[in-house]
Amino acid sequence: NVEVEPPITYNKNEKIEINTSNHYKILILITSQLREYRKRNLLREVLFGIENNLEPCIRYNMEIYYKFLIPPVNFGNNKELYRNFVGESIEYNDIVNFQNLLGSNFTQETILKWVQTQKDYNITFDHLVLLDGNSIVNLEEIEYNLSYKDTDDDEYIAKLPYVIWGNFEIPSADNAVIIGAEAIKVILENEYLLQNSNYTNLITRAYFYNKENSQTNFSNELESLIFLNDEEGFIVWNGKVEDIPQNPIISIENLIMADDILRVTNHLSIPYVPACHFTTPSEGEPKIAVVTSSSFKDESNNCKQSILDIAYESAKNKRLYSQKHGYSFIPLQTNKRGIVTWGKMDAIKRTLPYYDWVLWIDTNSVITNYDISVVDLLEKLYLIVGERLISDGNVDKEEKYKKGKEEFNEKIEVVIAESKGEGSDTGLLLIKHSGWSFSFIRNVQAIRDKTVMEKGSIWKFLEDFPEFKNRAKYPLNSSPEDWKEGDLIINYGSEKCPAGSIANSLKELNLNVQENS
Repeated sequence: NVEVEPPITYNKNEKIEINTSNHYKILILITSQLREYRKRNLLREVLFGIENNLEPCIRYNMEIYYKFLIPPVNFGNNKELYRNFVGESIEYNDIVNFQNLLGSNFTQETILKWVQTQKDYNITFDHLVLLDGNSIVNLEEIEYNLSYKDTDDDEYIAKLPYVIWGNFEIPSADNAVIIGAEAIKVILENEYLLQNSNYTNLITRAYFYNKENSQTNFSNELESLIFLNDEEGFIVWNGKVEDIPQNPIISIENLIMADDILRVTNHLSIPYVPACHFTTPSEGEPKIAVVTSSSFKDESNNCKQSILDIAYESAKNKRLYSQKHGYSFIPLQTNKRGIVTWGKMDAIKRTLPYYDWVLWIDTNSVITNYDISVVDLLEKLYLIVGERLISDGNVDKEEKYKKGKEEFNEKIEVVIAESKGEGSDTGLLLIKHSGWSFSFIRNVQAIRDKTVMEKGSIWKFLEDFPEFKNRAKYPLNSSPEDWKEGDLIINYGSEKCPAGSIANSLKELNLNVQENS
C-alpha cells in the first residue's frame, strides 16, 4: 500500500459563467487535412487550452463551440491511417468528416451550408470564425471586438450579425474570416449573384461584388452586408517572427509547419479561450471518469465486420452515458506492446490521479441501461457487503446498508466484472483512487516484461490475492446469453467476431431511446 494525494481538483472559488444553452458567441471551424494530427493537437492547445483528453469537454459550456472539418478522403487499404483517424475522432469528439455530407464537396459554400444545418441540432451562434489549419486567431481579441455588452448603441448591435471581417484584397489572405450569422444567410440566399470566377472563396466573391457595385444603386439583400477589410489585423506570415507587427493581431495565416504555430503564438503571447469548463460533481458526490480504448485492431480479414467500423458508435454509447450522469468520458490509446490488457492498465493509471473512481468499459461492451449510475451501482454494493456481514434476518436493510457502506469504503478498492467463458476479458473494471489501487496497477505492470498477458489475465492475477477469494459477488456484466432487460452492460468479449453483435445491440438501443424520448 502507498500514500497518494487526493484527486486533482479545480479551485472551487474560481468564478466561471457556465453556458447551459446551445447558443454560442462564436462558432469556430478549422479546415484541416487528415494527416495533420500534430497541427490539430497544437491548435487545440494554443486556441482552447486542451493539452490532452484526461479532463475532457463533457459539454461545450462556455461562449465558444469549435470543430475541425476534414475533407473527403479515400482511405483505400491504408488501415493505419484509418485507425489513427477513428482514434482521434473518438478521443476528442471534435472532428467532422465531410465524407458523406452534402455531396462530399469541400468548398466554402458547402461549409456554410453545413453550418446552417446545425440549427437542426439546436446549435446557434452569433458569429462564425472560419480558418484553415495553417492559421491561428486571437479569440480573446475577437470576442472583445464583437462584444456588445458595454454599449447601448442599438444601431451598432443591430449591424453586428451582418458584419464580415477579414482581409480580402491580398491573395491567399482570405483563409481566415469572421462572419455574422445573418450574413451567412444573406450570402447563401444570393449565391447566384456571386459568380466571379477570379476568386475561389464565396465570401471573397461577395466582398468584391459589393465593392464593384458600391457606386451603383444595386438593390438586393447583399447591400445589407457590412465588410471590414482589415489588412493590419489579418496578416499572411512571411516566415520571420520579427516581422510580425506589434498592433493587435486578429489572425495570422501561412503557418505551414506545426512548429510555426508554437513560435508565433509564443511570440505574440496569444491567450487561449476555453471551449468548456470542467464541472465539479455535486457536494458529496464522487468525481468519476468512464474510460475506454481508442485503439482498435482491424479484423476485416477474419470477420465480416471489423471493430474499427463500429468503434465510433461504441464510444458514442459510453459518451452519452457519461454526459447523462456528469462523468468525464476518456478514450485512450491502449495498444502497449500490441496487448490490450497492458494498455488498459496504463490508461487507468494515467486517469486515476484526476478522479475518485475510474470505470473502465471495453469496446466489446455496450451500456444498455443509461439510468444506472456509478453511484447507484455503489449503493447496491454497499447493501450486498452489509448482507454478507450481517446474516441476521431480524436486522433491517438500512442497518445492513450502513454497515456495508462503512466496510466497503474502508476495505474495497476494485470492482471487477467476472469473465464469461474461456479467454474472455472482464469488460468492466471499477477502481478507486487509493494507495492500494496504485500499488495494484504497479504490480500488474511489473510482470509486463516477464510474460505475455492474454485476455482474462487481470482476473487470473487477482485470484492470487487471499481477499479476492472471499469476494462479494454481484452481476455487473452480462454475456449475451445472460442479459435481460434493465441490465447495465452486455459484453460480447467471448465472441470471436463481436462487431456485428455490437452494431445490432447499439442499433436496438438507439431505437429504444428514440421511442422513450
